Amino acid sequence: MIPLPVLYGKVFRKWKKFLDESQWWSKSEIEEYQIRELSTLLNHAYNNVPYYKSLFEKEKIKPSDIDDFDRLSIIPPLTRTKIQNNLSKIKAKNYPSSKFQRVATSGSTTEPLSFYIQKKKSEQIENAFQWRYRNIIGVNYKNEYIYLTGINLNTYASNGEEIWSKYFIPLRIFALSSFHLTDYYLEKYVKAINERPHSILFGFPSSLYMLAKYMAKNDLTFKNIKLTHTGSENLYPYQRSLMRKQFGSEIFDHYGHAEQCVFLHQCERANLYHVIPEYGITEIIDESGKNIRSEGKIGEMYGTSFMNYAFPFIRYKTGDMVEFSGKMCGCNRNFETIKSVQGRLQEFFIDINGKLIFLTAAVGALHEEIFKNLEKFQFYQDKKGVAILKIIPKKTYTDKDNETIMKALYSKMPNSIKIEIEKVDELSRTKAGKFMLMEQKLSIDDFLI
Repeated sequence: MIPLPVLYGKVFRKWKKFLDESQWWSKSEIEEYQIRELSTLLNHAYNNVPYYKSLFEKEKIKPSDIDDFDRLSIIPPLTRTKIQNNLSKIKAKNYPSSKFQRVATSGSTTEPLSFYIQKKKSEQIENAFQWRYRNIIGVNYKNEYIYLTGINLNTYASNGEEIWSKYFIPLRIFALSSFHLTDYYLEKYVKAINERPHSILFGFPSSLYMLAKYMAKNDLTFKNIKLTHTGSENLYPYQRSLMRKQFGSEIFDHYGHAEQCVFLHQCERANLYHVIPEYGITEIIDESGKNIRSEGKIGEMYGTSFMNYAFPFIRYKTGDMVEFSGKMCGCNRNFETIKSVQGRLQEFFIDINGKLIFLTAAVGALHEEIFKNLEKFQFYQDKKGVAILKIIPKKTYTDKDNETIMKALYSKMPNSIKIEIEKVDELSRTKAGKFMLMEQKLSIDDFLI
């Protein structure tokens, strides 16, 4: 089998070597690197990207004006709407057309976002960051991965049964479809996973949680999972707790997105999230537009990416909210820290006054005992001040469960949100197979900072 560093490419190997060294930099070395990279990026954008050239001239900004992190705020933020309206103007003129690769986010309840990355290079650099993270939490190149993500194999065997697994030999990945999370297939998944060697389990939190629920119901555990790590969706405490118990492994989480502006991940201590400084500059902005530097404060992440000169993202509004920590982690890496990811894209309620209410407020009321008579649940909102809890009940569900759930929710939720319960047969997922704990139909952009 081809060694993974060889398979990933020369750019990957160069960046991985650099990142293995830079993770132990001092704070001053990190700041010097970021300022140097920021200056290079801004000069490139001003000289080669029509959108930024026009923006800087309109705002009377010169790249040299931004000589520290605080001055970065004089640049107006980049939004999804601005990207869609200026797609060709954000492409760098000094890159040939052959270097551009058009990609799109999978979207949640909003329309997918289209943009460009640098063909081949962007992917190799991203892989280098991902593998440094994996190495930190204890994964090595020889470990086999079991994936339970948005892979829909959409093929059939000769007997007419859907194929629900596939082994990707070069990458050492045994993939399971998250589009088949019924008891029939989950039984097969558990058996297949137990037959694998000592492996790493990776997947969407919602998919892994459904697997853990099935295992708990049938008194099953894994003995061959080295560790589990999650991504692409919020990981909630009630999910982590059950997964850790049934999988018999520690659970690690990371945050990233297709735009490659912000990368957060936990370290070997599985506690705080680290803000990865070589990836770009991450600002956490409060309601007044100021940088948050106080522990426990919540704000929206803005990302300035060092990853993509072909299509620069400068002060990109992610729409994702985090709780700032700022504490030094015991792993001794000098990375800033985040306590928790509060909401991703549409994961907010909008109360009757138009105020955003974090979904985590409601999730804080959820635990296994309260939802023991539910198969699945999902919040839904299409009207300001009213939210619906859609449920797929078990046969044991009664009106008493209704009362228990409502009481628990209102113990955490403000009176400005009315909660209704609705029984349904199915819950929605994105086209990529991601499960949304909150399906928000209102336009969050109208209410964000």
